[in-house]
Amino acid sequence: MRQNMLSVFDLQNINENQFNRRHIDKYIRKDLFEADDNGFMEGKLNQGIELVENLINADHFPAKNLRLSQLKGTDIEHLVKEIFVGITYLGNQEMPLVTVIGQLGSRLGFNDRREAYQTMGELLAVLCITDLFDIFKYHPMGSLMVRNNIGLDPRVEEFIERSCYLPPLVCEPRELTHNMSSAYYTHEADSLILGGSVNHHDNDICLDVLNSSNRVPLSLDTEFLSKFEEEPTFDLNTIKQETIDKYVSRGRKIGIAEQAAIIKQQKQQWDHYKKQSYYFYSLIAKQGNKYYTPHKVDKRGRIYAQGYHINYMGTSFKKSMVNFAETEVVNGVPEHLKTK
Repeated sequence: MRQNMLSVFDLQNINENQFNRRHIDKYIRKDLFEADDNGFMEGKLNQGIELVENLINADHFPAKNLRLSQLKGTDIEHLVKEIFVGITYLGNQEMPLVTVIGQLGSRLGFNDRREAYQTMGELLAVLCITDLFDIFKYHPMGSLMVRNNIGLDPRVEEFIERSCYLPPLVCEPRELTHNMSSAYYTHEADSLILGGSVNHHDNDICLDVLNSSNRVPLSLDTEFLSKFEEEPTFDLNTIKQETIDKYVSRGRKIGIAEQAAIIKQQKQQWDHYKKQSYYFYSLIAKQGNKYYTPHKVDKRGRIYAQGYHINYMGTSFKKSMVNFAETEVVNGVPEHLKTK
C-alpha cells in the first residue's frame, strides 16, 4: 500500500511553525487586530495608545522623565500591540506581576535592563485600565498578580499552549556559522551565548564544538517513559524556599491567603508543564524517535544543552529518558582493562 510520507525536514518545518513563539506572535496579532469584526480591539488599542502617550508626556520627577523619554519617537501603536500580544501568553493562568514584567521587558529594546523592567511595570499599570488584563492582590500584603482577559480563537490558544519552548530537532540541525546562528530552520537571529542581551559578542566560541554536539542523534527511552511517571522535584504543598527568601529580603511575611494562592499556582504550573512534556515526548516518538539537541555556551565557554521539556542536562527523570539513537552492543572487556 502506498503511503504519503513526510520527510524529517518537512516535519521539522511543521514543528517550528507550530511551536516557535516567533511565529505564534503573528497568529495572535492576526486574531486580535485583523479579525476584529466589531472593532472591539481597535477601541481598546486606541485607548491604550492614549494612556501610554499621556504617561510619556506627563511631567514626572527628572529621572523618570529621562527614562520615559526613550519611548518618544517610537511607534506607540506597535508597542501597545506588542504588550497586548505578550499578555495573551498567560492564557488562563494567573502570574505574578514581576514575572510578567520580566517576560515583556525585552520588547522595549532598552539597553539598560533595570530601566526596561521599571518602565514596563509602569506601562502595564496604565494599560490595565483597558480591562484587557487585571492587576490584583489576593491579600492586602500579598504580591501583585496579573490575569489575562483577552479571548482568542481556540486554535490560537492551542498554539500558545504548546509554544513555551521549541522541541528538539527531528532532522539534522543547520550548521552554525557565526555567533548569531541558529540550529533551527525558520529563524536565524539567535545568540549562541546564554544571556545574549548582555553577554553577546562576536569573538571565537568554538563553533566547531557546538556543531559537533548538535549533530549527535538521540532518542527517547519509550520503555522507561511507559513504566515511570514524571514527578515534581519538590513538594507541591510546600512553598519553595526561593519564594520565601524573596519575601524575607523585602522584610515581609507570607500571609495565610497568599500561601494558599502560591501553592495553588505551583500545582497549576506543574500540571501545565507535565501535560506539555508528555505531549512532546509523544510527538518525538511518533516522528521517528530520533532527534538532535541544540547547544549554546555561557560567557565562560561552558556548553549547555538547550531544551525545556526534553533535555539530557535536566532532572534525573529527564536524564534517564534519553538514549543515543545509534546504539551498539558492547561485548567483552578491552585489553587494557583486563586484570593480569
